[in-house]
Amino acid sequence: MLAKVVREHWPETRILMVSGREHTEGFDLPNGAAFLSKPVAPAKLLETVAQMMMVE
Repeated sequence: MLAKVVREHWPETRILMVSGREHTEGFDLPNGAAFLSKPVAPAKLLETVAQMMMVE
């Protein structure tokens, strides 16, 4: 999965997966990655990105 490759090569990169699926079952997301299900409300997207940017 691309998210794992990104985490391995650039561990400081924050990862947000957005999918038409309602859950992460079947996805092997790296620790610290966030998941949103489509359709996502703009306010929820902004909230999630803001939270991710605060995490060190």
